Amino acid sequence: KVNKKEINFMDTAGLRRRRKINDTIEYFSIVRTDRAIENSDIVVFIIDAEELLSDQDKKILNTIFEQNKNCIILVNKWDLLERNDNTRSDIVRILEFELPPLAYYPIIMGSAKEKHNIQSILTTILSVYEASKHRVTTGKLNQFLTHFFEINHPPSKKGKLFKIYYATQIRVGPPRFIFKVNDAKLLTKPFLRHFEKEF
Repeated sequence: KVNKKEINFMDTAGLRRRRKINDTIEYFSIVRTDRAIENSDIVVFIIDAEELLSDQDKKILNTIFEQNKNCIILVNKWDLLERNDNTRSDIVRILEFELPPLAYYPIIMGSAKEKHNIQSILTTILSVYEASKHRVTTGKLNQFLTHFFEINHPPSKKGKLFKIYYATQIRVGPPRFIFKVNDAKLLTKPFLRHFEKEF
């Protein structure tokens, strides 16, 4: 219990790194991990501070992103490194370079051995959960769109400009939005990335 709110943790078995799944137990560990992600409100994803992201870590994180799950990144074994702001900044920079979507998730440095930042993980879980329940009014969304298109030129093809007519939030946990547009085929990847960042 944290601040009179109950948090239920579900631990998954650590997955070994391997080239091929040739072990039945290992296969079912992966299946269980996928199921745990699917059934969770928030995933606390643990990364080794000395090794950072393996290919397998990236695959699991991409599963989390694809399922639109709330996620907190815990960089464990922080006690083995020189603990200062520069080291923290370097780790965050490396993680975001390796996997750009990580820029949108809280990254906490901690140590299971020294119980460092355990309280920070618990309070971050609560704040991420509360944020995931947030609702944005249609008026505010449309204000954002008006402002965005005042300073950003939309993509176009053969003189036809990409337009977003309006937006609305359709769910929470995490928040999900629908955008009514004139022609989705006009949307370019660089413009979409920029839009997502501003949004």
